[in-house]
Amino acid sequence: MAMSQSPDLTLNGLNFLSSDVYEGSSLGVDFNVANTGGVSSPTSRIGFYLSEDLGFDAGDALLGTYALGAVGAGQSFDGSTTVSIPADTI
Repeated sequence: MAMSQSPDLTLNGLNFLSSDVYEGSSLGVDFNVANTGGVSSPTSRIGFYLSEDLGFDAGDALLGTYALGAVGAGQSFDGSTTVSIPADTI
């Protein structure tokens, strides 16, 4: 199977660093992003959202973002960040 001649970023892993989540608290997140495309990706931003279901819609709450640098073709990136759980969302 040939690689695409465009970047293709895929979230391969997501790990929450605490099982105790409260309104107004912070939560550590580890993640892995892979570029399965045939060329390097541009810099981009990952958004972390809280949702009541598996779909993404306007009612989902943005918890935080991560500025991702370029990821080379066939490469992956392990990252870590902290997101904030807004009051009145849980």
